[in-house]
Amino acid sequence: MAKKVEHNIQNEYAKQFIAKMDAFGAAYAKCTLFQDFVRLARIELQQPINLMISGSKDEQLEREYISIMKRYKQDERMIFLDLFVILVEGLEAYQTDMLGEVFETLDCGSQQSGQFFTPEPISKAMALMTLPQTPPEGDFITVLDSACGTGSTLIAALEILKKRGFKRYHVHFTACDIAAHLVDATYIQLTLLGMPALVYHTNALSGEVWNVYPSFEHVNGLWDRKLRRKFKKSEPTQKTSNKTQATQKATNEIEREQLCFHI
Repeated sequence: MAKKVEHNIQNEYAKQFIAKMDAFGAAYAKCTLFQDFVRLARIELQQPINLMISGSKDEQLEREYISIMKRYKQDERMIFLDLFVILVEGLEAYQTDMLGEVFETLDCGSQQSGQFFTPEPISKAMALMTLPQTPPEGDFITVLDSACGTGSTLIAALEILKKRGFKRYHVHFTACDIAAHLVDATYIQLTLLGMPALVYHTNALSGEVWNVYPSFEHVNGLWDRKLRRKFKKSEPTQKTSNKTQATQKATNEIEREQLCFHI
């Protein structure tokens, strides 16, 4: 039987989100629902971007989406749509790490893996101490979180930078994490908040990279071109597989840690 969750949370939309999850009943573990939701939502957001880049949807993602949905009844599938609507409304209202609050309240973190929710005041404090006071003239900065969790620190950085006069063309964000469901959650929130970002499913210590997800604003703002020009990173010259090229690009991105603001 699924564990009863105490709804000790302040964000009203996060409360609505968890209450809506209760509609699934006791047949599903809350953490499994959370992981399925973020995977489905990430695929929904990623496929239009795949259309922009290659002109077609990713068939493997389509199969994964259908496979997850088949686990649920028709009325239960509609609950996932309701959850997505609540998330969108919540991010529009508060622009905070709403999925992180849900994740922590559901107690889905792995203490053995060092997964702990970063409180918003700490995320803001790190951003305040690390980030520049004014936008660069005719240039941009990059902000990297190599253990992003659900994106709390980068979302806090966005708020601080906006208050300091930064526009979307002044900053690019890079997020990395080893846990796939946290990568999904970060990607969803950075994309919905309109942040130009690359989100990596990677082991930032070993350099192993499994996937790279560009946000809509990353693609729409032609950030691949801007980043290559700024950091003079060339594409692989020899003929390699797509996976090898993606890994090399991701490694290049992570290597520029010393050239950007790391929070």
